[in-house]
This record gives sequence, structure tokens and C-alpha cells, in this order.
Amino acid sequence: MSDKYMYLFTRRDLSPQQQIIQTSHITHIIGKKQECDSVPNAVLIGAKNEGDLMAIKEYLEYFDIAHEIFYEPDISQHTAIATYPLQGEQRTPLRKFDLM
Repeated sequence: MSDKYMYLFTRRDLSPQQQIIQTSHITHIIGKKQECDSVPNAVLIGAKNEGDLMAIKEYLEYFDIAHEIFYEPDISQHTAIATYPLQGEQRTPLRKFDLM
């Protein structure tokens, strides 16, 4: 079991099917950019809408947490965020979020 965690934020105003696809897109991007020696645990968190997702992005930037955001061209909106794998104290700022 990995001691690393990837936090996935997806919009709850999208259908469950869209949420799955959008988180798949963003995890694919992270996977292409970073080689990892083990598969991180996934933590799924919901964002109310695009505005909430952008506020989460600002929060992650404030705490200097490396992440990627996915822009879905089919709907011209940001739809998901994923952090790069985190461990230990790096995870502390994310405790405030409720899991899906």
C-alpha cells in the first residue's frame, strides 16, 4: 500500500458519468508528467461548480501544493483538479475538505 495520496477534485454539478471522465482526464495528465514508483491512494472530493473549483485551485496555490487543472473544451469550462502525489505533512491543508 502506498503512503502517497493524490487528491482529485471534481465538479458535483456534472453528471456522475462526466465526473468519472473528467477525473480520468486529469489523472492521465498527472501520470504523463510524473513517474511514480507506486500507485498513490486516491482521495475524491467534490466541488460545487466551476467557481468553487477555481477557489480550490487558489487554495492549493496558496499552500504551494503542486496540481493540475483540466479544461474541458467540449463545454468550455474547467472540470477537475488533481494534486501530484502527497505524503505526510504535505496533506495537512487538505484535511478541511469533505470526501465524496
